[in-house]
Amino acid sequence: EITILNDIVDTLKLQFYPTQETTFQEINIFNSLVENFVECKSKAMQIKSHDTQQRFVKSNINDVSFNVMAVSQSSFNVVLQNSDISISLLKISATHSNPIIKVEFRAQFLLRNGYTVAINLVKDIINSMIQTYKIKVSEIHLAKDLQGYEFSTFDLHRIKTLSKTKEIFHNDISSEYYFGNRFTGFSVGKGHQMLRIYNKTIEIAKKK
Repeated sequence: EITILNDIVDTLKLQFYPTQETTFQEINIFNSLVENFVECKSKAMQIKSHDTQQRFVKSNINDVSFNVMAVSQSSFNVVLQNSDISISLLKISATHSNPIIKVEFRAQFLLRNGYTVAINLVKDIINSMIQTYKIKVSEIHLAKDLQGYEFSTFDLHRIKTLSKTKEIFHNDISSEYYFGNRFTGFSVGKGHQMLRIYNKTIEIAKKK
């Protein structure tokens, strides 16, 4: 008997953009906050460690604690992290139309709170920095965990799809099709739209 354990959003990335209604006062306050975090980043960069995750300075937004990291993402001025989310910040400028905030949700944060509550908690943090913005979803993974069915390579051929891309996964050798030792799953599609079915027990054992 097939048992559904979870039906969840387990990956979510949001991008925030200023709008035409964003005031100069909001822009100045936001840019000033980013500059303060950039100063924290400079202090974090002075920390000597081969582990980049250990190079940070503590700070907070709206009473939520974050690590201001010594290394930032491409196109952003600074990155803040905690056990729930990562926030990348970029100062607002007329010279670019890039997102000024990027938020990546941890899977455990989404599972613990549900995506609706998690999004509202993040919006509370963002609202303390800037009030007028628009949000775009840059990435979302919908997940369903189930027990009671052992997938096989035959299931790949039973799926009807217009996608031309199909891949079989094997334990330890995921880059070769139809080769390897233990079958662990398969994927259909590539890029923006993809379905992946895999053995989560094996995945957790490989990637703690």
